[in-house]
Amino acid sequence: MCGEMKTREEEERDNREYASNISEAFIKGRRSIKRLTARENEIVDCIIDLGMDFDHAAENFGINKKTIYYHWENAIEKVANL
Repeated sequence: MCGEMKTREEEERDNREYASNISEAFIKGRRSIKRLTARENEIVDCIIDLGMDFDHAAENFGINKKTIYYHWENAIEKVANL
């Protein structure tokens, strides 16, 4: 074979580690809701959950694209500092 095969124990450990990282990220994200403004939450939801780009988000909210960037950058900074 070309490459390494993981043992079942290694696979299970990797799966548990992956699940733990996902859970931690989810919890961190949910905590951030209280720290973000309502508009920041709406923008994050549009871009991440709905998959909109910045142009469509700006059109959706009826605001300038620069304003979307402003709220996005504020939200990302707040989440990064949790």
